[in-house]
Amino acid sequence: MASGTATSSGLGGGAPPRPHDGEPVRGCPAARTNRPRTVPPLLAGCFRADPRCDWRWDGEPAWTRRSPIGRRSDGPGHAEVNFLCESQLRTRVNVSRQRTERGDVPCPIGRAAETVGDRWTLLIMRNAMLGTSRFDEFRAELGIADNILSNRLGRLVESGLLAKVPYRDGGRTRHEYRLTTAGADMLPVLNALANWGVRHTRPSEPVDPMRVIHSVCGQALTSGEFCERCGRPAPRNEINWLRPWRSPEPFAMADVVPDPAP
Repeated sequence: MASGTATSSGLGGGAPPRPHDGEPVRGCPAARTNRPRTVPPLLAGCFRADPRCDWRWDGEPAWTRRSPIGRRSDGPGHAEVNFLCESQLRTRVNVSRQRTERGDVPCPIGRAAETVGDRWTLLIMRNAMLGTSRFDEFRAELGIADNILSNRLGRLVESGLLAKVPYRDGGRTRHEYRLTTAGADMLPVLNALANWGVRHTRPSEPVDPMRVIHSVCGQALTSGEFCERCGRPAPRNEINWLRPWRSPEPFAMADVVPDPAP
C-alpha cells in the first residue's frame, strides 16, 4: 500500500487513516471483522500513550496485532485483537486519572470524595461504626465480593480511616479492621447522609425510618450533633443509631483504637 493518508469513512468505503510506516498504532480493539473501522480520537490518544503496545497498520482493512501475547482470532479474514494490551492500557488510564485527582487538590470536598466517595466504602464505614471489624463479618453483612471488599478495606487502611489489628483465631493470627480517630470523625457525615436520605429518598417497602438519637434523653438529632432538648452538643459516645428494620433497640457507636504514638 502506498504511504499517505486514506479517507476515513466509518464502516463504508475507504479505510482508516494510515500512519507512517513503522509507527505504533493503537487501533480499535473492537475491530474483530475485516471491515475497516476508524479509531475514536479518545481511544487513539490513550492507546498511543503507551509505547509497550504493539499495534501496527499492516495494509489490511482491519486493525491487527503482531504480538503472540493474548492471541485471539475469529478465523480467516478476521482481525486478531490484543485484549491484554487493551486491559493494561485501560488500567493505566484509570490509575493515572486517580493519581491526578488525588494529588494536590485544593478543595477539601474533592479530597474527601476521592477517599470515601464510593458506595461500598460508605457502607463499610457505616458497619464499622456499629462494631463490625472482621473480614467475614463485612462480607456476610454487606453481601460484597471478596475482591471488592479486600480492595476497599486496603484503601481505608491506607487512608487512615481503619487500622489493622491482629487477633488470634485458633492457632493462627488474623487481622480485624478497627476505627481510627479519622474514621470515627466520619460519624457526622454518615448522620447527615441518614437525615438527607430520610427526607429525600423512599425505601422500596414501607419501613420506619432510621433515627440518630441522643442516648441521654432519647431525642432524635436532626441538626448535626446538637440536642435541642438538652441544649448542648451530643458527644460521639452519646449518639446511637436506631434502625428499626434491624432491631428495635438502638446501636451504640464502636470504640476507637488509640492513635499510634508519634
